[in-house]
Amino acid sequence: MTASKTTDSPLAHLSPLLQKRGMLTYLLATIVGLPTMSITLIAPAIPKIKVEFAATYNEAQLVLTGFLIAMAAGLLFIGLLSDRFGRRPILLSGLTLFFIGSLIGTFATSISVLVIARVLQGFGAAALMITGRIIVNDIYAAKDASRALSSITAVQSIVPVIALALGGGIVEFFGWRMTLIVMLVSSTIVLAQSYFLIPETNKNRLSMLNLAKLFEAFNTVLSSRYWQLYSLCAGLQIGMFYSMNGYMPYHFERLGASITAFGFYYATISVGYMIGNLINRRYGASYSLGQWVLIGCWICLATLIAILVGHSFDLLTPLRLSALISFIGFSHGLLVANAIISSMKNMGPHSGSANGLGAGMHMLIGAISGSLIISLGGATLFWVSVMVNILMAIMAIMAAARALKLSS
Repeated sequence: MTASKTTDSPLAHLSPLLQKRGMLTYLLATIVGLPTMSITLIAPAIPKIKVEFAATYNEAQLVLTGFLIAMAAGLLFIGLLSDRFGRRPILLSGLTLFFIGSLIGTFATSISVLVIARVLQGFGAAALMITGRIIVNDIYAAKDASRALSSITAVQSIVPVIALALGGGIVEFFGWRMTLIVMLVSSTIVLAQSYFLIPETNKNRLSMLNLAKLFEAFNTVLSSRYWQLYSLCAGLQIGMFYSMNGYMPYHFERLGASITAFGFYYATISVGYMIGNLINRRYGASYSLGQWVLIGCWICLATLIAILVGHSFDLLTPLRLSALISFIGFSHGLLVANAIISSMKNMGPHSGSANGLGAGMHMLIGAISGSLIISLGGATLFWVSVMVNILMAIMAIMAAARALKLSS
């Protein structure tokens, strides 16, 4: 759901500063990267938040799941709203909402207030992720848009590494509230840059909202077997990463790792993801998209089984667990992008709706699986957490295998 391009030069209406491609890509990367940072930066702080507010494990988990559920809901409709009201108002509204959520969270006096703040951030983050990507399509020609989006995606894969590595140190030396302050300052900077530098890029706005067509598009997408299977596969794998954000801090703590050390140990999952992406780009033509998805799923399952075995025989150390986690990230680098692309097969004009629904589904699965793991005692029983992730990996393999069979 993006506006048609005008016949003018795609960059002509931008400020002279943003007509420099590098500057424009940087700004769009910061817009799209802010939601990713807000998910991972706070992960090392969950145990500290639980202690400070005397919260239950389930209540502390809501700091993550509340954000993901709100973001999932927002992803479904932000594209349509930007088609009707323009990219700029939706982007600035999302940034403002994210800013307000960060401000409330910084001064939260209870776990309930913090969860509400994170929900506001989640809705704002949905606007940033969608409008940032749509603006790329608005202002760039097709080939340039692909290059710009690739650069932005590369930045997105680096952000979790930095956020996780620094998040632990920030929490340990400055307290968990500092993670919200970092989000507050970051959103302030991005809001100011966007206000002064990003113009309206939607030159063909809809005259009215047509929810009937939106739901018709959703029905078409939901009826596609490829979308069902590949979105489920990607959602289970991405949801696995989000669920690990909730329980891994507790287990690294039990293994004797400090909060700062946890940030660096856990950041290997993002490093592995980047390596998997590089392998995928370099050797992608060697196999079909569906085959890459299935290969990644099997690597993920094998790694989770290795983690469970290591835990059962008391062989895990922070370094060994960190090394194994990197292979989960590696497997995701091989499969996630290919699964998302495959889910939009034959979607035609509904590809935007397919993308939005898929992204919302990924966040929702992450929220549900994370809460389920904590509810089953995963915060204190590591084997329970890993077993749930193993079941998710098996379901992903079944979905990927079924989809590959359909295409053969």
